[in-house]
Amino acid sequence: MGSPSRVTRALAAAAAGLPGGGEARTGQVEMALAVERALSSGRHLVARAGTGTGKSLAYLVPAALSGKRVVVATATKALQDQLATKDLPLLAETVAPGLEFAVLKGRSNYVCVQRLRESRSDVEQVRLGDDRRADASPALGAQARRVAEWADRTTTGDRAELDEEIDPRVWSSFSVGSEECPGAFACPSGGDCFAEAARARAAAADVVVVNLHLLGAHLASGGAVLPEHDALVVDEAHELEDVLSASLGVRITPGRLRAAAFAARAALVPRSGGGRGAADDVLDMCDRFEQALRDREGERLRPGGGGELLELLELLASRLERLVGELGELGGPTGSPVAAERSQQLARATLRAGHLREELAMLVSLDDDKVAWVAGGQRLGIELAPIDVSPVLSTQVFGARPVVLTSATIPPGLAPHLGARPEQTDEIDVGSPFAYQEHALLYCAAHLPDRRRADAEPAIVDELVALISAAGGRALALFTSRAAMERTAEAVRGRVDHPILVQGDRSKAALVGEF
Repeated sequence: MGSPSRVTRALAAAAAGLPGGGEARTGQVEMALAVERALSSGRHLVARAGTGTGKSLAYLVPAALSGKRVVVATATKALQDQLATKDLPLLAETVAPGLEFAVLKGRSNYVCVQRLRESRSDVEQVRLGDDRRADASPALGAQARRVAEWADRTTTGDRAELDEEIDPRVWSSFSVGSEECPGAFACPSGGDCFAEAARARAAAADVVVVNLHLLGAHLASGGAVLPEHDALVVDEAHELEDVLSASLGVRITPGRLRAAAFAARAALVPRSGGGRGAADDVLDMCDRFEQALRDREGERLRPGGGGELLELLELLASRLERLVGELGELGGPTGSPVAAERSQQLARATLRAGHLREELAMLVSLDDDKVAWVAGGQRLGIELAPIDVSPVLSTQVFGARPVVLTSATIPPGLAPHLGARPEQTDEIDVGSPFAYQEHALLYCAAHLPDRRRADAEPAIVDELVALISAAGGRALALFTSRAAMERTAEAVRGRVDHPILVQGDRSKAALVGEF
C-alpha cells in the first residue's frame, strides 16, 4: 500500500486530468486518505461526503492504488455508468496505468444469444411477455427488428449501448433473468454468452462496478454472483438496506405469473399438440389473484393467519407444481436444431415456473423473521422481506473484508444498524464545498391550484414555461406520473425555444449526455 502522500499526489493528478482541469478539494483529500487507511488496515469506514465533494474519485483513487480487488456498488445504473465511462478511464490514463476495471450487471441486462438465435426465422414474430407477437404492434415489431440488428453488431450485449429506450416487453423477448437461465454449460450458446463474458471480465479486473441489486443477488445466492474480492465500497449507502431487503425477499405479481404461464404454454404447445393444460389453469387464476390483491391493498400477511388469500396462494403453488411436472414430462431428445431450441424453451419455462413455485411456498409458510404484505397501486403484488438484514450483512459482508460506506446523506448509526461492529468501524464527515445559503434559492409556487383540480395542469405548464425561460433552459422537472410528464412536455415544447428532453424518448445515457 502506498504512503498517504502517494494517494494525495494521485488525487491531484486525477483532478487535474478532468475536462477543463481541476484540483483536489479539502474534503476529497480527507476522505481519500481515510479510505486508504481502511483498505490497508482492514477496518470499516463510514464517510459522509456532501454534494460537490467528488467522493467517487476519493474512493476510486485509493482503490486503484491498493493492489486489491475492490468491488464498488452503487444504487443507480447512472452512477455505475459514470464510474465506468468517465472516472475509471481517467484514473487508468493519469495515475494507475494498467488498471483493469469492469462493469458487471444482472443477467437480464444482456441480450441472450440463445433467444436471439431462436428468433432468427422471423424476429418480428417473437412472443412478448403478454403472449402477443411483436408484429401485433408495428412499433414493437420495428423495435424488435432494431434490437436484433444491434445484437449482431454489439461486442458486449449490454442494453445500455442502445440509443433508444426499449419497451420492456420487447427486451424481455431477447433476454433472460437469472431465474430462467439454465447456465452456460447447459446452453447451446453458452460459449458465446454475453453475460458470461461480462463475468469473466469482472473476474480479471482490479475494480468491479456493480449496482446494489446485484450485490443483493450475490448475498441471496450465498456468494455465487460476484468474483472474489478483497474490499467493498458502497456508494449511495443510505439506500443499501432497502435494496437488500428487496433482493433478499420475494415479490410476486399477477404479471409475473402471467408471463411464466405464457412462456410455459408457448414451450408446451408444439410438443403437446395443443389442448388445455396446466399453463391455462395458472392463467385462469391470475385474474382472481389480481382482484384478491386489490381487495387487500396494504394488508399484512401473518404466519398461520389463514384466510382466502392464503388459500389462493396454496392453490397457485399447487397449479405451478403441476405445470413444472408437465414441462418436465415433455423434455426429451434434442437431435435436430429445432428440437434443441424447443428443449431450451422448455428448460427456461421450467426454471421460471419452479422459481415462482418456491417463492409461493415461502409465502405460504411465512417465517417469524420475515414480513409479508400486499403492495398496492402500480406495485400491485405480494412482497416478502426479512425484518432485519443485519445478520446477513454481518457475516457475508462486514465479517469478510473492509467495507466503505459513503453517501451525502448517511443517517447516524447506519453501520451498526447494518451489522458492522462499532469497534471495527471509523466514521468521518467531510462536509460539502458548496455554500448552499449563498448560491441556492428555494422557490415554492404556492399560488398554483390543487393538483386535483382541472385547471392545475395548465397552470403548471404556465409556471414551467416561465421558469425555463427565466433560467435560459437549464431546468429539470420531476413528475409523479408518466402521463402527466408527457402531456406537460408536449405543451411546454411549443412555447419555449429550448430543446425539451423527455424520459423514454431515448436511452437514459443519451438523455443525460445531451442534458
